[in-house]
Amino acid sequence: MPKKLDHLKTLLLTHELERHTATFPSAPERESAQAAAKAKHDPVTDPENYLTERAKHLLSGWRSLHPEEALKAEQNDFFRQLRLFFLPIALLGAIAGFFLYQLDTKSQVNLLSVPLLGLMAWSFLACTVSLAFWIISFFRTEKTPLTQTLIASLHHWFSRFLIKGSDNHCLTSFHDKWWQTLAFPLRCRLRSALHLLAVAVAFGSIIGLYTRGISTEYRVVWESTFFQNGEEMRAFLAPIFQPAIWLLGDSFPAAESLDALQRTSQSRSTGENAERWIHWYAMTVAILLGLPRLLLALLWRLRSAQAESALTFRSLPVDGWEKILYEATPVTQTLYCVAYPSSPDSDEVSALDGFASQELERKVQIKIVKTIPFGEEEKTLDLGCSVDYILFPLSATPEQESHGAVYHTISQQHTGVQVLLHAKGFDTKNAHLRDAEDRRLTRLRAWHKLFSDKGVKILTPAPTAPTLSR
Repeated sequence: MPKKLDHLKTLLLTHELERHTATFPSAPERESAQAAAKAKHDPVTDPENYLTERAKHLLSGWRSLHPEEALKAEQNDFFRQLRLFFLPIALLGAIAGFFLYQLDTKSQVNLLSVPLLGLMAWSFLACTVSLAFWIISFFRTEKTPLTQTLIASLHHWFSRFLIKGSDNHCLTSFHDKWWQTLAFPLRCRLRSALHLLAVAVAFGSIIGLYTRGISTEYRVVWESTFFQNGEEMRAFLAPIFQPAIWLLGDSFPAAESLDALQRTSQSRSTGENAERWIHWYAMTVAILLGLPRLLLALLWRLRSAQAESALTFRSLPVDGWEKILYEATPVTQTLYCVAYPSSPDSDEVSALDGFASQELERKVQIKIVKTIPFGEEEKTLDLGCSVDYILFPLSATPEQESHGAVYHTISQQHTGVQVLLHAKGFDTKNAHLRDAEDRRLTRLRAWHKLFSDKGVKILTPAPTAPTLSR
């Protein structure tokens, strides 16, 4: 497992232990871990390494007391499990492809019924769809039915074997949340594995064809309902085999030669020796199926690595890090924010300071470093600092084209960006309405719906103005 993922795994396990274990850690253990971590890393300038060092210190004591549970948690390497799961499947795929021709007693091969033609057509379609999903994955982490079903099945399978026999709710919660954290990289790895599986099946078929050809003379013929003569057949097959023929230095047969291979009700052609056609098929499979599949397997593997590298401790589906950091640095922390499409006034910013401090359980001060105007939602910002929150007005109707675009632009540059709604204008405007509470709830639901698939936490202050009772 990459070092960064190992650190995140350590952080998550420690968080779940602190949350679900009443006696862990004790006050002396917590203080000792905090001191050891602060000696190596500054919790303000290097919070992730500070938290990781603190977690390692706490886990060292827990492992000695609970070796069996610690072993189960450490074995929770989904990427290794995925490799172990797919290696035998890829081998079986190659064997199945190999015996595709070994079990066939026919020695005549129809140019239009060879399974490899259908395999290449299917592969072309699959590669096109996969490439489209790969491009889309940079904009949103889509979930196709196939990968979702496979991922859910793998999760169920891994769960049974990794935490079987354990009644430790902490370990179960850790397992589920770690799986949730790695869901997108795992889907990328799964797609990469599926492409490699297709390559294994195809090349197994080719090897099987060559192997049986040692002891059997294949004769190549063709017959078709739709192609009536060699000229039509040549127009169809020549473009498919041309790259392989060019690389091998051969030339495609003339229409007259293909006429001689045609079987009809009047002519029962015995065909010709299929050696050159087997070579052409093998090279064509390598070019049109093997190379694109290998390239897509590499692209999805790199996409997984990119998604893994973008993970931080804020990517974990848990809260409480800010409180731990505050305990280590009980000073006012600045939250760097950008506002869209306008900034709240100074009084409201002061009120947001108090709200955020209470919500995050530490003293914070909001600093608006940039106000993004209408029309510049997708403009890259050079701020010279990391962005913690985006300020949106609750009074605005949330839209993907504007608010969603701003979030996407900012989140591409900064990880862990959250949303803070300032509600003074909305509450003041609706304070005299009897359905003010319902309006507020409806608007909040709209904001949460906009960011529901992005894992964004939305902070919203309580109403700043009294509302009329019904």
